[in-house]
Amino acid sequence: MVYMIGNTYCKLCQSSEEQLKEELVRTVKAFYYKGLITNAGGNQSARLPGSKKIWVTPSGYPRMSLSAEDLVAVDLDGNVIEGDLKPSIETYAHLEVYKRRPDVNAVIHAHVPYVMGATISGYLEITHGEAAAILGDVKIIPYYHPGTKELAKAVGEAFQGVGMKVPRVVITLNHGAFSAGACIHEARAFMEILDEWARFNVAAKALGGIKYKLTQLDLRKPGAGYIRAVKFGGRAGKVS
Repeated sequence: MVYMIGNTYCKLCQSSEEQLKEELVRTVKAFYYKGLITNAGGNQSARLPGSKKIWVTPSGYPRMSLSAEDLVAVDLDGNVIEGDLKPSIETYAHLEVYKRRPDVNAVIHAHVPYVMGATISGYLEITHGEAAAILGDVKIIPYYHPGTKELAKAVGEAFQGVGMKVPRVVITLNHGAFSAGACIHEARAFMEILDEWARFNVAAKALGGIKYKLTQLDLRKPGAGYIRAVKFGGRAGKVS
């Protein structure tokens, strides 16, 4: 299987387990202060490349008070192996992604208001060319109750793909969105790019409607492959 861009090492979050945990906490707080999650909503997880130990945010714990010591480690079956708090209710959805995507080392789930507003109203149109090129096909799956096996299975299946069609974000109707990346910074970038895209549409709708949309033909113009291959985070890469 060809993965999205490969498991290259990120010096910003994959040098050690402690660095990974600290960066995960920073991302949680950044999302809270940006308004992408509430103080008790959303969940995030990460692992070192190739590891079967997943660090996940605890259930119901105030995001603005979170520290690295509050994170919970689970194995790929969901068994708690470190930590004294209850892991997130959505842990199994995260694990389904890791099981199906060995290239993924971070998963983010957020209830991003603009993304949900644009999706629920039917206005997640292709207006942001760079975002559409980076994220590719944004899958939207039906609503399932949070924490259920049905949601976990649906999210895991939605993130499957090959080559350039490997999904980077998945939206769950009337609930939220998931992003998956090779490191914490990549998963974070994908969610923030999706949010920016949705804001384009909400702003356009508020100013009178979306008059200029992009087509699939527009997205295939020269340069699309380069945009798709951009690496996020502190990972090695070169401009060709």
